[in-house]
Amino acid sequence: MDEVQSRFTRAISIDLQTAGLEIDTLKQIQQILVNHRGKTPVYINFRDHQGKAAVINSGDRFRVVASDTLMLELEKIAGENSVKIT
Repeated sequence: MDEVQSRFTRAISIDLQTAGLEIDTLKQIQQILVNHRGKTPVYINFRDHQGKAAVINSGDRFRVVASDTLMLELEKIAGENSVKIT
């Protein structure tokens, strides 16, 4: 199943609330992405309490292989339902 997911996933997005966001959280997310290097692009969506948003492309350095393990690790850090695949 992971192979199917990795082959057909076009991108992964991570939704983060800026309120209360700590640098350690971003570093943990960075390490997870490094541990799952691959070809799938990752976008990080930052949202503030007023609903304003900014989307950051994590770049070629942080492309990943989509897998259930990756999703679980990211959601553990970023929060439930914060990671989406397209």
